[in-house]
Amino acid sequence: DEDSVYISSGTWSLMGIESNEPYCDERALAANFTNEGGVDGTYRVLKNIMGLWLIQRLRDAYPELSFADLVAQAEDCTPFAYLINPNDDRFLNPPSMLEAIQECCRETGQGEPQDAGTVARCVFESLAFLYRRTLDELTSITGQRYKQIQIVGGGCKNGFLNQLCADFCELP
Repeated sequence: DEDSVYISSGTWSLMGIESNEPYCDERALAANFTNEGGVDGTYRVLKNIMGLWLIQRLRDAYPELSFADLVAQAEDCTPFAYLINPNDDRFLNPPSMLEAIQECCRETGQGEPQDAGTVARCVFESLAFLYRRTLDELTSITGQRYKQIQIVGGGCKNGFLNQLCADFCELP
């Protein structure tokens, strides 16, 4: 559906559209979008997003907590207390994801998230903001306004992140 933006949500995420034409101009290049071959000669105009890798690695610091526990604790925390750029290279494979997130927050003058729920909420909200920024870039590149987001992959089971994404992107 050409009115939809797609997010393949999982350890590593992709966000993009299916298009009859590639987008290869300076704006697409600057925003780090790629064009992959799609079905029936279409193009998948995509951008890689770090995704739930951060949450998976955060579990290293809290092995007693399941993914569902982290989501539940995040839902109960104060919104917008901490934000990071999930695509920052420091989050590719740090020795401790918890320490990398805390250090980033300290460096940016936000203080330091202390508990699992607060750190998880930071990750979920930061991903949702990155989805919004990516949607804005895609809209600018294509000149098209999108009517909905379709989320697929293992992360589609995370209702909290999906709702944050819909709220921040202002799309169902």
